[in-house]
Formats: sequence, C-alpha cells, structure tokens
Amino acid sequence: MLRIFSKFNIAIVAVIAVAAVFLFSVLLGVSQGRAQASAKSVYQTAQVLAKGLDNFFSDQDRFPDSQEFSSSNILLTYFSGLPDNQPASSVCSENFIYKRPQPKSYELDFCLAADVSPYYKGWNKINKQK
Repeated sequence: MLRIFSKFNIAIVAVIAVAAVFLFSVLLGVSQGRAQASAKSVYQTAQVLAKGLDNFFSDQDRFPDSQEFSSSNILLTYFSGLPDNQPASSVCSENFIYKRPQPKSYELDFCLAADVSPYYKGWNKINKQK
C-alpha cells in the first residue's frame, strides 16, 4: 500500500512540474510577444517621425526646435498625430527624445522594449544633418 501511495505522489509532483513549466513558457512567450509588438510600434513611429521631420525641413529649411516638436498645432501639418511618449514596457522611462543641436540637424532618440532589426533593445538614435 505504501508503494502505491509513493508512486501516486511522484506522479502528482511530475504533473505539477510539467504544468508549471508549460505555464512559465506561455507567460514568457506572451511577455516577449508584447515587448516585440511594442518595439515594432515605436520603431515604425520613429520612422514616420523622421519622414515628417524631413518634410518640415523641406518647407522651413530647418528642423523644428524642441518647443515646435512638442506643439501639436505646428506638427499636425507634418504628422497625423503626435506620438505617445508613454512606454508600454518597463525597459524605458519614455519612448522618444528629440534634440536639435543646430537648425539643420536633429537627433531622435527612441527606446525599444525588444530588438527590431537593425536596432537593439534599449535606446537607439536617428541622426540627421543637412
């Protein structure tokens, strides 16, 4: 009787262990999928922002300063909407940082929650100088 009880306990422990590994794998996959989706969204938005900044330059012969970049009244001419700067992951405190060191150059920093070729997880830069 004691032998059957021991085999039964071992089977229960094995089933619980397999279920725990399966649940961990599913949760890890969901988490990585969310990070990848968030990163792709931020990357695509950064690409759209770069094109809009090029259009601004074409019209104004300069890039917008930081105050203009954060003004929806000015930039809605060049973008369909301003990007959401609230990160979807804990990797970054914000999604975008825009800097214009000179009127004919800018730096757009963007933070990715996961790798998106050709960029890596964390902070990345798009630099433009005309």
